[in-house]
Amino acid sequence: MNLYELYSQYEKSYYGIPVSNDKFWDTGTSRPSCLDFIESHYKLGRKEKCMMFDFLEKYLEHGKHQHTISLYLMGMAFMEKSSTLRDKLINQLQSFLTYYKDWYVRRADEYNLLYTWYLTAMYHDVASCIEKEEILKYPTTEQKNLSYWLENLEIQHSPYKNFDKRLKGIPQRFPEKLIENYFVYRADSEDARVHKEFLRDHGILAGYLFYDRFIKNFLNHCEGAEPDEKCFICKESNLVWNIERISHAAYVADAIICHNISISDSENANIKYEKYNLYPLLYDEHNENKLSIKKYPLQFMLCLLDTIEPIKRFAKKPYDGDMEPKDVLSHVYLEFGDYGMIVRWNEQIERNGEIFHKWCDALKDLQNWMDVRCEAMNMDMGIAISWNTN
Repeated sequence: MNLYELYSQYEKSYYGIPVSNDKFWDTGTSRPSCLDFIESHYKLGRKEKCMMFDFLEKYLEHGKHQHTISLYLMGMAFMEKSSTLRDKLINQLQSFLTYYKDWYVRRADEYNLLYTWYLTAMYHDVASCIEKEEILKYPTTEQKNLSYWLENLEIQHSPYKNFDKRLKGIPQRFPEKLIENYFVYRADSEDARVHKEFLRDHGILAGYLFYDRFIKNFLNHCEGAEPDEKCFICKESNLVWNIERISHAAYVADAIICHNISISDSENANIKYEKYNLYPLLYDEHNENKLSIKKYPLQFMLCLLDTIEPIKRFAKKPYDGDMEPKDVLSHVYLEFGDYGMIVRWNEQIERNGEIFHKWCDALKDLQNWMDVRCEAMNMDMGIAISWNTN
């Protein structure tokens, strides 16, 4: 089944929001329809402040809205068709959310995994539109540091620091110091110098931004409300805001922050990583830090599907390709299983030359930083990706 057909199976998203598959990918309505779909989730969820940032106009004009919706729908399919992924994600949420069943489960047989997934998928690339800036003539050390940009974006709350009612034991992949070091590494990278751009890692900024705006939105709605042990009840809207949503937001933020952080893939990369004290990311010394579905199922899903998703590779502006979004989705095929998936494509995709080869290389490279195995198949017109759940 191609991706267009796969996405057409879904009629409703979280909050009952309609999935308008034809409008999402039609040439005339694609970008505004995708953007409206994203905004609807934050409006109906009373999380409008999450979308308040000073680069909003850039995001509205240059954001990767089509890629975001394609990724989100791909995740819906993944969660539906893979019981392994569902079980791992549910078990992890239950491991640190004490009142999980009080607010996360809508019915006895239905888990709100789409709540976690829409928050993650729809925010993961929010900062991609500001990642590249013209390089400063004499950038200071301060201007390469994460703290400088957190202050610049008015980010006051960190998902890695203590906050009132924040739970212990939230699964978070790396310590905050490593994330700070990785931000400097990206800002000071050879790629930034060659292309004369100042790189601000979009995943790191987006994750911090999400958590900060979520906390501010939470506090705004709960102002004046009397909390009990579990929740605040907003008098104005009569919405119940469970205190555990703060910890859940930190979990989501970590997945977003780490989705662009990679294990090194060579000795040469090791040398660069060592310079920035990124020792846990050294491929030959810390193979256990490869991203696995067992340890970090949400982040695993985000990184795997973000790499596979083809619109950001092959579609027209704001992307680098020259195909219409619907054509891209109609020529890429996906088959899900509990212990792996198969990605296939046809000649229309292969005709994209260098862009196609970069996409294939990215798929094959997954096994260098994720706990997966990738094998070419079908006369090199497909890749089988498998994983170990033990």
